[in-house]
Amino acid sequence: STLTSKGYIWTYPGQKACSNSIVVMPEIAKQSVQERELASGVCSDYIASWKPTERHLGIFIQMTGLSGAGKSTLSSLVGKNLRDQGFLIEIIDGDEYRTNLCQDLGFSKEDRNTNIRRLGFVGSILARNGVVVIMAAINPYEEIRGELRGLSEDVKTVYVKADLDTLRKRDTKGLYHRADLPDDHPDKLNNLTGVSDPFDVPEHPDCTITTDSESIQESSAKLEKFIIESIRN
Repeated sequence: STLTSKGYIWTYPGQKACSNSIVVMPEIAKQSVQERELASGVCSDYIASWKPTERHLGIFIQMTGLSGAGKSTLSSLVGKNLRDQGFLIEIIDGDEYRTNLCQDLGFSKEDRNTNIRRLGFVGSILARNGVVVIMAAINPYEEIRGELRGLSEDVKTVYVKADLDTLRKRDTKGLYHRADLPDDHPDKLNNLTGVSDPFDVPEHPDCTITTDSESIQESSAKLEKFIIESIRN
């Protein structure tokens, strides 16, 4: 522990005090030397005896699946359930990150790969610091999924699967309608994954969720169970 003007900064053994260390007990700065030493000893004993539980263990779920398959919906539902149980959760939503971290990227194969590499880099850092990370992105290429799996044994691949007929009926963003327009139509979408851009069906996913034949409750329960069992193993 380190005494500062705000109080003590508590760090785990071997960890240096940094901006995200936990600052507690600001009144300590006004206490006597004996009181400070007593508080420091109590905290040191607590840290020495602290052991991580499953809620302190991270994992990185890289989803893959076509637009409209249910990746964002599932990650949001499962993320809330796990957060309510005490897990640290971060949802890396592909659409959200496209407007921030990856706003300089387009939809060429090279840019799609760079996009997933960036999301994977963020996710792997969070996971090794005890966060359950769910990356909800189309993630279309098996080569890049393999790269992410190579980052850590804590990276798991979840295939969110739905057939094109179902996706065309859902089409909440109108993307499939635009992709099916005549080639000379001004609103024609020419790079929709699974229609006019390739999608590599994952060869050996760790979990497959078929949202075209399962209810949202069944799919979310399946994903939640898979995440918890993966953390425990």
